[in-house]
Amino acid sequence: MRAPKPAHPVMRRSHAATGGFLEWKIIECCLEVLKPFEEATCEMSSSQALISSVIPIIQMLLKKLDDYLTKPRESDAIRLAVSDLKSQFSAKFSSLEDNNLYAMSTYLDPRYKHKFFKPVTEEKIKDEIIKMVNDPVVTDSPSMSPAEKTKRMRMGDFLDLEPGMSSTGKKTCLKAILP
Repeated sequence: MRAPKPAHPVMRRSHAATGGFLEWKIIECCLEVLKPFEEATCEMSSSQALISSVIPIIQMLLKKLDDYLTKPRESDAIRLAVSDLKSQFSAKFSSLEDNNLYAMSTYLDPRYKHKFFKPVTEEKIKDEIIKMVNDPVVTDSPSMSPAEKTKRMRMGDFLDLEPGMSSTGKKTCLKAILP
């Protein structure tokens, strides 16, 4: 009786030479686990990558790891490695939602608005955005560079506009987003 052949053609050729079916099975499992990380890396390395995609991509990767761990597997070593990867990955990115820059950009991106945050976190983000919009522009800080003062003064020119209107007089979606 013959041993089952590995799925990939390259693996079939190598299998005949090495006879390491179990090793190929482990490699196939590793490829399955790492494929979403390759896709995420390509996505975030593209010239069109946006900061608003970071939280969704991190959550997608954590879900893929969870999905992998819930399926029955032959190898306890791979399961242990994936479990460790998930815990390390979670620890590394656990505070990402607390970073206002990432959280606000993800919340304001129409593709992700209500999909990745708990209601409490959503309220906190809304409050931060409203606070930022309503905060008076301070341009006389001694620690502020001249370029930053100029930029803030330009931004301040738009604060006199009617809420929900852009400098061109067109309605913006910010007013519709935040009640």
